[in-house]
Amino acid sequence: TQSTWEGSMDEGFPGHNYINKMSCRRAVDGRGPLRWTFLEFCTEPNDELTIHDGDVIVGRYTGCQPPAPFTTQSTVQLEWSTDRRNTNDGWTLHWQPLEIEL
Repeated sequence: TQSTWEGSMDEGFPGHNYINKMSCRRAVDGRGPLRWTFLEFCTEPNDELTIHDGDVIVGRYTGCQPPAPFTTQSTVQLEWSTDRRNTNDGWTLHWQPLEIEL
């Protein structure tokens, strides 16, 4: 679990493809609302990144079209799974605090 206001994580980028037969879960404890942006995203059709905001699924992502930015409110779980076949470039995901105007 990462506990930070700002950061990034990747699988594959920069410079190499992700590996086959992966199944992992990562968590980010967001101390408040966070804005998430994909800097890179290109996976094979059967390789999937699922993102949870608490108990709610934010999205299930696959393919080579970077998903739109999104916001979260609680601890975020990222589940990354790949099959035994082809790989691709992967993804890079950045998060930062959501600026709240008072």
